[in-house]
Amino acid sequence: MKRDASSLLLSLVAAIVVVTPAVAQSPALDPGQPPLAEAVTFAPLGAGTILFTDWATAKAEHGYDNVTSATPLDERMDAMVDLGWTEAPFAGFAIDRFALHAEAWGWDTTDVDWEASFGVDGPPVAVLRLRDGFDLAPVIAHLDDRGFSTEVYGDATIRSHAMDVGADWIRTSGFGILNTAILDDGRTLVLSGSLEAVKATLDARHLDFAQAPPSWVVAGALGSPLSAAIEVGTDACAAYDPLVQDAGDAGANADLLAEVGTLSPWQAMGIGTYRDDTGAAVGRYVFDHLTEADALAALAGRARLADQGISLRTDEPYATSVFRLVTFTTDGRDIVLDVAPVEDQSRRLQQAFFSRDMVFATCG
Repeated sequence: MKRDASSLLLSLVAAIVVVTPAVAQSPALDPGQPPLAEAVTFAPLGAGTILFTDWATAKAEHGYDNVTSATPLDERMDAMVDLGWTEAPFAGFAIDRFALHAEAWGWDTTDVDWEASFGVDGPPVAVLRLRDGFDLAPVIAHLDDRGFSTEVYGDATIRSHAMDVGADWIRTSGFGILNTAILDDGRTLVLSGSLEAVKATLDARHLDFAQAPPSWVVAGALGSPLSAAIEVGTDACAAYDPLVQDAGDAGANADLLAEVGTLSPWQAMGIGTYRDDTGAAVGRYVFDHLTEADALAALAGRARLADQGISLRTDEPYATSVFRLVTFTTDGRDIVLDVAPVEDQSRRLQQAFFSRDMVFATCG
C-alpha cells in the first residue's frame, strides 16, 4: 500500500502490502526489456557502481532525434549542453572531449543510444550501444591508422594500443579508447584502459546465476529511466552515514538519526530519473534488501530520513533543496521511494548521489 509523504507523521507503518518482486531476467531470455536491464548484464563481477544514460530517449524528449555526429558541431554542442543541464546524465564516456571526438574517432555521444559505466578495481569500463544503422567503417579506419592491434575474443573483436602520451590523438578521448571491443552486432562497444576489464565485461554476459544479482533486481524496479546509478555491496551504505563522513559528527541530522535508529543494510541501491506524462522531472530510489522482512522494517526509517533529513551539501532540508518525497512503499524485498526534484531539476538528484549526500541511504 502506498502512502503519501504526510503520513510520515505517524509513528508506525501499518497494513503494507508486500508483493514478490519480479526477477530481473537476462535480455537473452527477454529481448523486450528496457536498456538499463540489458546494460546491467554486462557488469563484471565485483563492479561496485553502475552508471547509465539512455541518450536516445533523452534526445527524443527534447527534439534532438536527428542530431548525430554528422550534424554541424554548433548544433551538436547546443543539444549536449541542453541535455547535460536538464537531464543530468550519470554516464557520459569522454563527454569532456565532445568537441574533438567525432573528428578524431568517427563517433561521439550523439551516435549513442544508451551507455553504461562500471566502477571496478582499476580503470572503469564503458559499454556503448550505438544507434541503429551507424557505420563502423570510419571508426575501424581510425583504429587501423593508429596501429591498434587486433584480437578476436568470443563474439567481439578487441582493438588495443599501449599508452602513448606523445600521440596526437591520446587526449581526444577517454583512456578507455585504448582497449575498444567491437561486438559482432556492429553496434556495441566495450571500452577500458584495462584489457582484462574489457574481457571480464564481455564474459559477464555469459555467467550463470542461481538467482538474479541485486543489481538486476534494482534495474528491474527502476524500469526505463533516462539516467540511473546503481551501487552494489552490503557494506556500501556506510558511505552514506554522516557519522562516517564527518568523523563521528552527524550534524543537523543527529537527532533524527538517533530517533530512526539502525536500519537493515541493503544489497544494492539505485536511483533513476524520468519525465512524467506532463514532462515534469521525477525520480525513484530503490533499495534492495536481503529479505522482505528487512525491507519492511527499514521502510518507515528511510522514508522519514528522506522526508525530514537535512542535505549535507546544502545544509537545508532535502524537501526544499533536493527533492520532495511523493510516495514510499515496499515491493517484496525492495523499498521504493518516488520523489519530485526541487524546481524540476533532475541534476539535484545527480549532485546528491555523486556527493554522497543521501542520509536516507545509511544503515546507521
